[in-house]
Amino acid sequence: MRPTTWLVVPFAFALSVLGLVSILTAALGDFSPVGLSAIHVAAGVAVAAACADHVAWPVARWLRWAYLAAVLTAGVLLDGVRVPLVVALLLGVPVLLSLVRAYVVERRRTRSDHTSGWSS
Repeated sequence: MRPTTWLVVPFAFALSVLGLVSILTAALGDFSPVGLSAIHVAAGVAVAAACADHVAWPVARWLRWAYLAAVLTAGVLLDGVRVPLVVALLLGVPVLLSLVRAYVVERRRTRSDHTSGWSS
């Protein structure tokens, strides 16, 4: 994984969860703003921490922990911020769809790598 991709992971995770929450909120007929939670950001930080060993780091590896601590701190400070439903949908749903697309593409690539290895 490239470092620039890894830098986006906590935000992409938090925004995709915000997108899911906004979809469910709208589906229930509630059009009030949705809350941004520190828990969503913390989960994104945890995913990024789990992926950190798969990054080709061109600089000091210890910087990743400082970055994750800064993102987590920002998440705690933003905990409870209400995001208008339309904004949450416009931000979260495209990110969610792009993560699903990336998963499907990677899954197909991995599957084709495994099947080509067996047939040779």
